[in-house]
Amino acid sequence: MPHSINLSRSDFDMCDIVEEVRRRVDDSGLPRNIITIEITESAIGSDFDFMKQEIARFQQLGFPVWMDDFGSGYSSLDVLQSIKFDLIKFDMIFMKKLDDGESGKIVLSELMRMATSLGVDTVCEGVETKEQQRFLQEIGCSKLQGYYYTKPIPLESILERYEKGIQIGYG
Repeated sequence: MPHSINLSRSDFDMCDIVEEVRRRVDDSGLPRNIITIEITESAIGSDFDFMKQEIARFQQLGFPVWMDDFGSGYSSLDVLQSIKFDLIKFDMIFMKKLDDGESGKIVLSELMRMATSLGVDTVCEGVETKEQQRFLQEIGCSKLQGYYYTKPIPLESILERYEKGIQIGYG
């Protein structure tokens, strides 16, 4: 079962986090490709070249790297042009803006088109309604995540869903 590790900027500043994750994953016997590294766009901001290098190191070792919370701050499209992420996770703020009129739909549609053109998978957080789900599928979002699929559930329910082959929180 795939797992994600969310890393902050301080994780990169405190140690060689790439080596630390690699060592622990290898020691566990898990395949690297089922451990996704999630990095928020705000963590990339300062010392861009260093972060670009660290993301590339993770990917060279076989770890997928996702940009988490894209759009939550002051997104730089230069980041998407300069760093090849395996997936962009659009912040739930985009879902909230879908109800504000056509501009929210236009912005999200164009961002989705851009990501697809760059060959990057996408996931939208905060999907709560059938209408949002339908719209996101129409504009080509790769994965959907949110309360529409499931609310936070206890470990026992997660294990039960896993045994039955039911996905948890993604569509």
